[in-house]
Amino acid sequence: MKVPHIIYSGNYEGKKFLITEYNDGLRLSKLLRALDKQHSIVVSKKYLREFGITLGKIHKLKVDGIITRERRFHKPLEDYECEFDIAWAIIVRPSQEFLKTDEERTSFLDGYMSQNNYSVESVRYCMIMIYQHFRKLGNAIADFDYVNFVEKEIYRLINIGITHLG
Repeated sequence: MKVPHIIYSGNYEGKKFLITEYNDGLRLSKLLRALDKQHSIVVSKKYLREFGITLGKIHKLKVDGIITRERRFHKPLEDYECEFDIAWAIIVRPSQEFLKTDEERTSFLDGYMSQNNYSVESVRYCMIMIYQHFRKLGNAIADFDYVNFVEKEIYRLINIGITHLG
């Protein structure tokens, strides 16, 4: 697995930053959006499992001195960076065309679990915090269908059992 090499890290006007090497690649969202509808779920599950495996491997790396980006809308609970990353990966954003089904989320999470563990409760908590952020964005851009979807997802996440995310 190729992880971008850190060229420089520093602090500018009180903001921490990293400069990393560029790695060629294709955004997963663009790759999955290009699939025809008939084959999309099968291929999507394959790519999402690989995405989960890769994120699980990254979270297992023992890296000292890495500065992570502080989220403006929510500072993750201490020791829950991995769960926040998982939640960030599996939430549905406006106009997103993948990770909308339980099958796709399960493929991603199964891939992750093949490499690493996570706390379901912590991921659910982080998903609720992230969805609150996206709810505000949905209202700001007047995407009320998405806001309605987010409100249902938040309710579902609050009321489901703690043993699953789907």
